[in-house]
Amino acid sequence: MKRIILPYIVVAVAFIVSSCGSKKGLTKPPTTTPTTPTSTTAPIGSTQNIDYMRGVADNAVYANDIVAKIKFAVKTEDRDVSLDGQLHMRKNDVIRLQLAPLGLFEVARIEFTQDEVLFMDRVHKEYIQGSYADLAFLKRNGIDFYTLQALFWNQLFLPGSTKIGENELSHFEVGNGGLVSLQRDKMKFEWTTSTQPDTRGRITKACATYTDSRNGASTLTWNYDAFKSMGSKFFPTKHHVEVRAQADGKVKVTELDLRLDKLSNDSDWEPRTKVSSKYDRMDAESVLRKIFGG
Repeated sequence: MKRIILPYIVVAVAFIVSSCGSKKGLTKPPTTTPTTPTSTTAPIGSTQNIDYMRGVADNAVYANDIVAKIKFAVKTEDRDVSLDGQLHMRKNDVIRLQLAPLGLFEVARIEFTQDEVLFMDRVHKEYIQGSYADLAFLKRNGIDFYTLQALFWNQLFLPGSTKIGENELSHFEVGNGGLVSLQRDKMKFEWTTSTQPDTRGRITKACATYTDSRNGASTLTWNYDAFKSMGSKFFPTKHHVEVRAQADGKVKVTELDLRLDKLSNDSDWEPRTKVSSKYDRMDAESVLRKIFGG
């Protein structure tokens, strides 16, 4: 296994999460800007808007734990990596991806908790660990655990909030065709939801766009498909993520595919990874500089 595995996965995840948030100020308390009602959009806070948003929020699975076998693939213009593995998620606690070629032995682990992020290269016994504030590529973009959790769990998120309750639903705007949107400074968030009677309010796509006057727009698109039942709700087993980021006049595209199989609500697993003293700690920023030649 090439030594590129850890930095490559770090770069892929960095691209993805850096498109989830604004360049600064994302975690400030949200404010509502009044909008003028039109024939195609329900005004923020209207009864029509709130009723539809209740339906969107109600599609969230009740499960506290989600465990699955996964096929994980990351593709850029010059690299294509595919691995099998496992996904373990516990609501408001942890998101863990364990990656293994052909499912034989774990080569890498990515773990997001409320307080910190962990990337492990089990082959070369190296790791990166730190709080969201410590890791600059997360800090610069205002990323926290709850943003990532909402994307992985196929749910709405509101920057600066740890959950979406009745009071938070009024911040979203609903347009024709089930398009839900939210504007925050240079960030625009959109969720495509189903308007079909049997799947009404189900999120099928989340999109976050950051517009910069100098570099143009950077966009994250997270598609959800192949929903399977989990109790009385449904959860997507196909996640396709595409990130388009503009820099120096060029558009860099990173794609991630996550296929889930054998979904369960198993809760018999440890929510935290303990790093052995035999592992060497690496600096995230130096790893990124090596990859990008900075």
